Amino acid sequence: MSLRGWEAAAKRGLFACWYRLSGGLQRAGSAFAGHVRLGAWGEQLAARRLRRRGYRIIARNYRAGGAEVDLIALDGDTLVFIEVKTRRRRACGEAAEAVNPHKCAQIKRAAAFFVQRQRAGERNVRFDVVTLSGLGRRARLEIIKDAF
Repeated sequence: MSLRGWEAAAKRGLFACWYRLSGGLQRAGSAFAGHVRLGAWGEQLAARRLRRRGYRIIARNYRAGGAEVDLIALDGDTLVFIEVKTRRRRACGEAAEAVNPHKCAQIKRAAAFFVQRQRAGERNVRFDVVTLSGLGRRARLEIIKDAF
């Protein structure tokens, strides 16, 4: 598809959310970098808050089986695989909505690799989702335990 074709599609709403976030195609690279920074900020804030609530973070950005788990922690004796979703605003939907069945399957696949490699098969396992909405001091953090 040509550049004009992509812009036309974006204006028709097919890629409206991405187009708004990126500020158009000219700055798509910088928007992607901003998206990555936002995600890293969200993961760092989530890890800090989880530590305050007694979780012990044992791995970050664990990759295996073609998937990634943002945070892996121990909550007591339970091994917790945590997906962190950060949104500046609700224009593209709620943060938790991004954790769809496909994403859940990916996280479970990576978790299975982790459990096997660490020989942690005897531990209880849980999957949590941490959502962050907004930026700065007004960011609202929610921990959804046993999300899937």
